Amino acid sequence: MFLGKNNENIYGYTGKRTPSYNFASSSLQSSYKKTMDTKKPVIKDEKQKELLVKSVMFSQTYEPNSELVLFFEKDTEIINISTTEPVDVLTLIHQNIHCKIGENVMFEFSLLPHEKGVSIKSNSFLVHPISKIQDETLSLCFSVCNGKIKVVETKFSFKNPEFPFYYKYEKNPNYDDIFNDFIESNLPQIKPPSNITVPSKHTQSNISYRQFISYIKTSSLMNFKVDSSGWYIDSFSEAEDKNENPNGIIFRPLPSWTWHPGGQRIEHTLQFQ
Repeated sequence: MFLGKNNENIYGYTGKRTPSYNFASSSLQSSYKKTMDTKKPVIKDEKQKELLVKSVMFSQTYEPNSELVLFFEKDTEIINISTTEPVDVLTLIHQNIHCKIGENVMFEFSLLPHEKGVSIKSNSFLVHPISKIQDETLSLCFSVCNGKIKVVETKFSFKNPEFPFYYKYEKNPNYDDIFNDFIESNLPQIKPPSNITVPSKHTQSNISYRQFISYIKTSSLMNFKVDSSGWYIDSFSEAEDKNENPNGIIFRPLPSWTWHPGGQRIEHTLQFQ
């Protein structure tokens, strides 16, 4: 069951579809409607806003006695990043930076411009960035996850709006009707091109979605669970009607966590690419 306040499940055991227990932040109908609406022309500001941060200074607290190595690749050249001197932030913005701490910790992150400083987008939730701005310099270090920081919501997105697969929620007979009805009513499918945002309320139950390739129903299920890091794929499995439907394709969306200035807001995304 999804656990919320006072150990309630995602439906609050009320059996009523009240707005206070909405699973999705907005209905899929409204989400799809927005994609069909005529888009208004976007007028871009010719003047690029000046960045609040001018330079970045790296350090690390994960393993104080181990070496911190940072580098990125540009035009087939590997560029090392100084961990002893401030680095011009403009040379790092939007770069895919490889980070190695000691012998065991490796992950990737990028710096993104933000009106209040710089956001840090990472492919790992195990190491948390800690940032502080002083005199136009961003001091950035890393700390091991302590379990106190939690993702509030997860966004499912599609890099290609014409992604060839989509997924429908598969009812699980082992769970009560309230659980199944709630998810089916609010997140019946994950389908491009709409971006769908759902709260990350914890559950150990499998939330299974069957894969469809165009109009073909496959036997493959993508099973999700939810913990403090947001939604994640727990496993892939085959439905009991495997002999009736063709095998699908294992497709794992790439996760990312974007830490906005202050570290209080974390944007979790599972992107199908």
